[in-house]
Amino acid sequence: MLDRLKTFCLFNPCFLLALGATAVLGSCYEVTRPQVPLKDDRLTQVEGWISRPPQVLDDYIYLELSPLHVQQHEESITYPGRLAVYISSSHPDPETYFDPPLGYGEILSLNCFLEDPAYYEIPGVADFRQVLWTQGILHRIRLKSPLQVERIGHHPMGRFLSPLFGYVQKFHTFAQNHLATNALKLVRSVFLGQKRVLEESDQALLKQLGIFHLFVVSGFHVSIIVLFLHWQFYRWGLLGRILVLTGLWTYVVLVGAGLPTLRAGIMMTLFYLLLGFGLSRQFLNALGLSALILLAVSPNVLFSSGFQFSYLCLCAIGLLVLPYQARMQSLYRGFQDAFTEKVSVDRAAPAKLQRRVRFFLEEKLHFWPRPWRIFLSPLGWALSYFLSLALCGCVIQLLTLPVTLYYTNRWVWTQWVINLLLVPFFTLFVPACLVLFLTFWLPTGPLVARLVGTYAEGLFHLMNSLQDFSWVTYVRQPKASEILIYFLLFLSAYYFLPGKARLAMLLAPLWLWVVLQQSPAHPQQKLVITMLDVGQGESLHIRYPDGTDALIDTGGLFFSPDGDNPFVGERLVSRYLWKERSQKLDYVLLTHPDADHIQGYGFIREAFPIGRLFFHDFPYQEFETSRQQLQQGDRFSIAGVDHLVLHPPGQNPLGSRWNTNNNSLVVQLQYKDFKMLFTGDIEQAAERYLVSKLGPVTILKAAHHGARTSNTWPLLEKTQPRLAIISAGRKNLFGHPSKDTLKRFSEAGVPVLATSEWGSLRIETDGIQWQVFHYSPQDKNFREIKMRKD
Repeated sequence: MLDRLKTFCLFNPCFLLALGATAVLGSCYEVTRPQVPLKDDRLTQVEGWISRPPQVLDDYIYLELSPLHVQQHEESITYPGRLAVYISSSHPDPETYFDPPLGYGEILSLNCFLEDPAYYEIPGVADFRQVLWTQGILHRIRLKSPLQVERIGHHPMGRFLSPLFGYVQKFHTFAQNHLATNALKLVRSVFLGQKRVLEESDQALLKQLGIFHLFVVSGFHVSIIVLFLHWQFYRWGLLGRILVLTGLWTYVVLVGAGLPTLRAGIMMTLFYLLLGFGLSRQFLNALGLSALILLAVSPNVLFSSGFQFSYLCLCAIGLLVLPYQARMQSLYRGFQDAFTEKVSVDRAAPAKLQRRVRFFLEEKLHFWPRPWRIFLSPLGWALSYFLSLALCGCVIQLLTLPVTLYYTNRWVWTQWVINLLLVPFFTLFVPACLVLFLTFWLPTGPLVARLVGTYAEGLFHLMNSLQDFSWVTYVRQPKASEILIYFLLFLSAYYFLPGKARLAMLLAPLWLWVVLQQSPAHPQQKLVITMLDVGQGESLHIRYPDGTDALIDTGGLFFSPDGDNPFVGERLVSRYLWKERSQKLDYVLLTHPDADHIQGYGFIREAFPIGRLFFHDFPYQEFETSRQQLQQGDRFSIAGVDHLVLHPPGQNPLGSRWNTNNNSLVVQLQYKDFKMLFTGDIEQAAERYLVSKLGPVTILKAAHHGARTSNTWPLLEKTQPRLAIISAGRKNLFGHPSKDTLKRFSEAGVPVLATSEWGSLRIETDGIQWQVFHYSPQDKNFREIKMRKD
């Protein structure tokens, strides 16, 4: 055992060096944003070239700009990164607005405001700015019209590559004219790496099936392209190898040369060169060398989820799959040698397997007619291929399981089986798209497009059919220490246990499942109310003294006001609940049906069992959850905490002034001496109607995100709160909280805390004393805010 470890270390120095560099960087290095001496609120003149192919979506164009010249108030600024640009358009076909279409390498001039990427200070939620910083994107630009874009020329790199991207543009046009919608989305996302074309429903399907990785162009796609090109040109010797590598890097460039494809391109180039020199056993060293190159160029890449996933997958292949390839080849040779006169006297284990397979086939299939025996060789190849694929899929998913849970919180029990079914189809789909890409201009192009389109529609139908068989469980994020222990348990069992005892490595997932099911920690006999920093929306989590969990509103409205946008519900509210180890929601209360308050509910009800739903006006067709419609005068108690519904009444007293905001549920919560008023989005008309029913409260949840038309003097005079808390987005378009509202609070002597300034806010009380906290991303914990309570 020790000799085996020494041999491994001796023959894989680059791999071990990369592991050491990863460990040192992971423990010492922190992703930081390069210093840019500019102010976000000033108009900025930007000249830059399009460094990735633009993506045309339903109502906007997305592109990334590498600045050549940045200026604010006639002061030139050196800009160290790239800009993400969103160009909105009301034009029915955004792609035809620019004639000719925007292309790679084109230089644009913009007068714009540079905005920080959106971020949210919530426990369990990653800083989305760091995700973009690892990709070199420091700011975003939102343009309301294409008229704000001035085209002033081409970058030398763009002129050099313009024939390639002109060809890509012609392929886009051809594909739009000859492929149906679903087939076009598959070709653009799987082959060209334009995953933004996938709708929210498509992405939800892929995540549920556990195959979203197939739609991010990376090692899988690049390796398929290289294998296909090698099959075409391997007879040409050195020239063939040059053509394969040229085709590889042409593909990397045309899909945008993002970090995943650059990683895959470097790795495949090194491995292909090693194959050419007969050094195929140096897979792990090639893997380590490519990682060292990327880490030397950009250490930030270590914290990219794509880097972690792709290299873990390749580690699984190198450590756990390749050692069994000799046996898979022996299985294939056993099929080849059956019913032939070949004789093998090799006593090695693979040769013994080969003889056993041959003996079995000759004994069991001796009655086959001789012409039929020619099918044994392709049958053996197919069997060895699918066994290799099954082994590869199994070990990859086992090794990447904790990292997958860290980024998605999804435990997909059926992922291995679904990948085993779908990966072979996608293995054929990628080269089919390549053939279409290379031949669409020929007379046979429409015929090839029809075949590829039919195949893609069949894939979509198969994925939708498998959706009913998918089994997904949502769990909290594993900690870094838990991930490390998992890897140690898994790899130790595999490498240090003999024979069938290696199956003990399956205890690692079982251990992780048990750890992730631990019950929540909770302050005894305390009521904990947390206002989440969900941007320009609202969501509050309540944990009652007995550990019961409730949610008031679910937030929403990040990308689009229409439909069930899962972003806020999935990436913000649910991540917080999993961090708090909530396994179910005993109660959910929806104050009113505006998108910024309920859009996250679609995902919440999927991820968490809901005991009872409280509402007044509810737009969903919900049948599985116990529901109760509330109105003025209703009372209920949860774990000794009393709730009184003060608004709205059963009948409309406000006439035309009665809108969805004024129809919000207003609930007063009381726990011993502590009172808190939840006001939804009520405005002045509802406050005037409600004020006679109010009394002093300890804390006021300010109405309508602190809007000017809410939180009027009569409301403040009757409630006399000792603190007001406001949910509002940073630099939101509505100007919430309003300066007028803040002035009223100040004149009333009421301190105000807003999520736009403090991040997530938390109130803890035993019913007599209370404290208020804010979430600190640096400490990854809540810090107390000292308040005057006289």
